[in-house]
Amino acid sequence: MAVLAIGLILSHLAALALYSGNREEALTSLGGRQTAERIVGLATAMSEAPPSQREQLARSMSRHGLFISWATEPFVPHEHARGFSAIIAGELGRLAGPSMDVRVQPSRSGPGGMLGNAPWGGPGRGPMHEFSHERSFMISLKLTDGSWLNAVIKAEPPDALWRGRFLLGFAATALVTLLLAAWAVTRAVRPLRLFANAAERLGTDMAAPPLDESGPAEVQKAAHAFNRMQERLRRYVDDRTRMLAAISHDLRTPLTRMRLRAEFVEDEEMRAKMLTDLDEMEAMIGATLAFARDD
Repeated sequence: MAVLAIGLILSHLAALALYSGNREEALTSLGGRQTAERIVGLATAMSEAPPSQREQLARSMSRHGLFISWATEPFVPHEHARGFSAIIAGELGRLAGPSMDVRVQPSRSGPGGMLGNAPWGGPGRGPMHEFSHERSFMISLKLTDGSWLNAVIKAEPPDALWRGRFLLGFAATALVTLLLAAWAVTRAVRPLRLFANAAERLGTDMAAPPLDESGPAEVQKAAHAFNRMQERLRRYVDDRTRMLAAISHDLRTPLTRMRLRAEFVEDEEMRAKMLTDLDEMEAMIGATLAFARDD
């Protein structure tokens, strides 16, 4: 039972670990697709707006986790996408088309880093410290008139799977699974316990009632075979008992006749010896039959 419980728990943990990895990969891919669609939509709106309004439009598009700038030069000089930013670059290339110049690069903070050199930290541009994150990245997308839409995005990581509510649900599922497994094992072992009890009882009580031939097909066959064996043993014991009774009768009948004849012997010494021999023979026959009966 303990081995079964440990096996079930380990199989659950392995399945959850596999699911967790696939879930994170799927959510990351979905997040990259949604981010790319948002950037392409912003680029379309920026291209349709007059150049005089693009600066203000960029400020209005910026929000928490997303900073937009319009400039004549790209903020990302050369694409160096890796990890999640590579997913964004692939989705942007698919949505914008091969003719669109799209550059994606992970952000870097600190002196000499991309965020440290960013020209966007001036008045009205907002602080850049919120983009100092391992899942923050920069995008430069060339518009139709040759200008550039520059963006800094902080992508939130997927929600952790191993949280309180999930752990509670996992514990409840594991508990229900263990209870069902315990019930199934008990149900499966019950016929074996009945067989063991019946086999032990058979050694002392040949008249014990037969096993109930119910349950799964395999259990029915085993119970039927056990009942047939018990019936054969009972017949064998009955036949042996009757045979021993017949032998006892057949052997004692001549002895009885010999004892009667010995009583008519006139020589007392001879009569006493004959009766003694007959007593010894009867005792030996009785001991032999008793041994055969108990064997």
